[in-house]
Amino acid sequence: CAMYPLGRYMKIESDDYKSGKLDNPTVQYLIQPIDCGDNSAVHTVRDWLSCYNIQLENQAFVRWHQEIAKIGSILIQAEKKLSAPVMGKIWDTVLILLYLNYDATKDYLQQFEKNAADLMTALHTAQAMMKGF
Repeated sequence: CAMYPLGRYMKIESDDYKSGKLDNPTVQYLIQPIDCGDNSAVHTVRDWLSCYNIQLENQAFVRWHQEIAKIGSILIQAEKKLSAPVMGKIWDTVLILLYLNYDATKDYLQQFEKNAADLMTALHTAQAMMKGF
């Protein structure tokens, strides 16, 4: 919310996504429409982010999107083959590991890396048990 109206996304080339090569993403920014104020102030992306102590090159942002791309491709395949109740359990696991399993007194990125690795292990185990998906 602090970044609004600035939007940020990670651009992954189609061929890189298909091959799983996610090592060199490009972080891009966009300005969303602003319906308030008189538009008299002009900000650069760097100015806007520095107001909120957000780094231009944010490793946590990049790592989040790299892992979501990998996890997402597995979940897309799973949804094509698994029942809604089974997918519900998988989505519950995703929710717990990626969104809820954090200690605010510890480093976020280290916890995220562990949670993402644990989720990938669980997904690969489920794939093996269910003869792939």
